[in-house]
Amino acid sequence: MGRIEKDQTEDVIALLKQMNDKMDVRDSEIQVLNKRVFKVESEIERLSHP
Repeated sequence: MGRIEKDQTEDVIALLKQMNDKMDVRDSEIQVLNKRVFKVESEIERLSHP
C-alpha cells in the first residue's frame, strides 16, 4: 500500500511542476501583451491630445 501512495504523490508532484511550467509560459506571454497594450494606449493618448 505504501508504494501506491508514494507513486501517487510523485505523480501529483510531477503534474504540479508541469502546470507551474505552463503558467510561467503564460505569464511571459501576458507580460508581452501588456507591454503591447501599454504602447498602443500611450500612442492613442498622445494622438488624442496634440
